[in-house]
Amino acid sequence: MNELLLNKKEISCYYEINEICRKINKGKSQVEADNVIHTLYFNLVQTVESINLLVKEKKYLAAKSLFRKCIETTANINCILEYPEAKIIVKKRAKLLNIFTMQHYMHRVSKLYSKMDDTEDKKEIETSVKYLSPLTGYKFETISDALTYFTNERDKYYKNKSKNKKLWFTACTDFKSKQDFIDRYGKISKKYTSFLYNMQSEDTHGTGILLSLGSKSLNGFSRQDWVLLVAINKLLEEPTTYLIVYSKAKNKCGTQIDYLLTQDEKNKKYWEK
Repeated sequence: MNELLLNKKEISCYYEINEICRKINKGKSQVEADNVIHTLYFNLVQTVESINLLVKEKKYLAAKSLFRKCIETTANINCILEYPEAKIIVKKRAKLLNIFTMQHYMHRVSKLYSKMDDTEDKKEIETSVKYLSPLTGYKFETISDALTYFTNERDKYYKNKSKNKKLWFTACTDFKSKQDFIDRYGKISKKYTSFLYNMQSEDTHGTGILLSLGSKSLNGFSRQDWVLLVAINKLLEEPTTYLIVYSKAKNKCGTQIDYLLTQDEKNKKYWEK
């Protein structure tokens, strides 16, 4: 089944494309947006690489636990870069996801902090929160200070009170549910992306192994898993196209694009946009 896996050079091409685009975008006005985009893309490539390495070593259970993460990361990138030549939209969506993530993180930290009695543990958390300051240019003195800042920043995007603040994309798209969002931007199947995404829940949360109790082997891939692996590997194509168009880097990424095209002629449609 090795022919279903991405080879080292393919993975290397995706890393190189990200680095080329990052250098092109470095120093431009959309610094925060670009940092979000390149970080998410790097995360996606590394996760896909990890899945392929784990499958090659026949660590199937560990590989499957990363499938859902790939789909969601791809959906986030595709949503942000949906209109790669519309810089204002890209900037808004990237900053929104960043602020939403920070607010969600600080909300959980705040709840944990309020339940702590140990002074040393509290100091440790206070110190870690101060590391967030360089990301915003705003100096946080307390946990509450950081939570208030990120909540206020997030709420600027939710002026329409009917929007669901638990889902970041409701502030910038017409999608109201995670299922519709994943179906639109996850794209591992024409019709059943959200179904396949939800089916990975048990593996993501560590209980998927229990579904194999009646099998001859607890460590294996079903036919559906192999099909899903191929789809996961192809997830890199669309966000890569968006990234190249956004960065106006088609010429500089020519070598990488040409190699990827030789691996699968069916991918050609993604690179000729």
